[in-house]
Amino acid sequence: MKLQTRKRIFYVFILLFVVIGAAVVLYAEGWRLNLSTLEAEKAGGIYVRSYPDDAQIALNGKSVPNQSAFLSRGTFISGLFPKTYTLQLSAAGYDAWTENTQVVPSLVAEMKYAVLVPKTATNIATTTAAVSDFFETDGQTIVTDSSATISWLGKIIGYGTVVSHSADLRTAVIRTISAKTGATTYSFYDFTTATSTNLSALLRQSDIRSTPTTNVFVDPYDDTNIITQTPAQIVAIDSDTHRTTVVDTAPAGETIESPIAMSPSVMAWARYANASDTSQIVIYDKFSGDTTDDSLRIIGPVKQLAWVRNDVLGILASDNTLYLYNVPNEQLSTLAKIPILIMFGDHLGDIPGPFASLWPANFDTCNKFVGQVNAAGGDAKMMDLPKMGIKGNSHMLMQDKNNLQLADLILGWIDDRVEGKNRHK
Repeated sequence: MKLQTRKRIFYVFILLFVVIGAAVVLYAEGWRLNLSTLEAEKAGGIYVRSYPDDAQIALNGKSVPNQSAFLSRGTFISGLFPKTYTLQLSAAGYDAWTENTQVVPSLVAEMKYAVLVPKTATNIATTTAAVSDFFETDGQTIVTDSSATISWLGKIIGYGTVVSHSADLRTAVIRTISAKTGATTYSFYDFTTATSTNLSALLRQSDIRSTPTTNVFVDPYDDTNIITQTPAQIVAIDSDTHRTTVVDTAPAGETIESPIAMSPSVMAWARYANASDTSQIVIYDKFSGDTTDDSLRIIGPVKQLAWVRNDVLGILASDNTLYLYNVPNEQLSTLAKIPILIMFGDHLGDIPGPFASLWPANFDTCNKFVGQVNAAGGDAKMMDLPKMGIKGNSHMLMQDKNNLQLADLILGWIDDRVEGKNRHK
C-alpha cells in the first residue's frame, strides 16, 4: 500500500472519529435529529409513575413500554421533541387517566403520582375492612379503614388517625394510641421519600409528653416544619434535620391556648392568664425566630385565631366578640430600616405542569411586599429584568451568561445605599 493511500485512510479515520465523537457528545447533551423538519433540536422527556404500577402507557396514542420494576417504580420516556404530548394510562378495572403535558428542551416533565380511579371503590383499601375515613388532594388518596389501618397507593403507612397533612399532601402527621397501654405516639410521614419519623421521640428532647390532646400539625406553608403545642409550650420540629426549637414557654400562671394561626412568614397564638382573665396575643416571625409583637391583650380566652389577610389577624374571643388586628405596622417598621432588593428574571410562566403558576404568583407577592415596605417608609426595590430590557434570564441568575451584568446592577444598588458611595469600581 502506497504511503499516500495510507495517509488518506488515516485522515478518513480521524475525520470519522471527530464526526462520531461530536455526534456522541451532542447526543449525550440531548440533541436529536427531527426527521419531520430535518433540523437538530434539543430533546426533553417525561417521567411518569402510575398507580397501579403495571398500568398500560400510551403517548399520543402510541404504546410505550412500562418500565416499572422492583427498584424503579416509574417509566422514563426520553428523546421527545419540544411540544405538547397527550399521556394516557389504562388498567383493567380502572378508569383511564389522561393528561396533556408540555415537553421543553433538556428538561423532564414529572408526573410522579398518576393515580387511576378504580371503577369500583372496593379496590382502594389494602384490607378487606370497611373504610372509615379518606381524603384526597390533587389525585392522591389516603384511606383509613375500620381497623385504623392507614394506606396510600396500596401501601400501609401507619395505624391510627391522620391528624394533619400539608396542603400538597407531601407530608402528614399520624397519631397512634396503643390499645394495650394507652400510650400516644405521633409520627411524621414523608410521601416523597416514603419514610416515617417518630415525632414523640423528638418531642421528649424538649420534655414534651405525647398525649391525645397534644396539638401536632404540619405548617401549611412549609411541609418540613411541624408545630407542637401544649398548654405550657410551643415547639417546632424540622423534619429534615430533626432539630427541635422551643418557640414559646408560657410564664407561670398562664397557658397557651390551642388556636394557632399560620401565615407564610409569621404565626400567632394567645396566652391566657387566669388571674386577670385576659389573653395576650403573640406574633412570631418564623424566619428570624423573634417575637415581633405581644402588646395586644383582650378580655377572656380566645376561641379562634385566623389570618383574614397576610397583614390582618382575626381574633374571636370567648364572648363571641370579633377583633381585627392590623399586624404589619410592627413588622414593616423593622423591615423599613433595611434596604431590600428583589430581582426577577424572565420566563416566569414557562414551567410545565402543576407549578406553571408558581413564579408568577411569587412575583406578584414580592411586588406587593415591595409596596408595603415602601409605604412604611422603607427602601425596597424590584428589579424586573425583562421590564428593564434584559431578557432571557432563568431562575439561576448567577449562572446565566450575563451574570456579570446582573452583578454590576446589584453592586451599583449597594453602592448607592452604603456609606461612601462609588466604593465598587
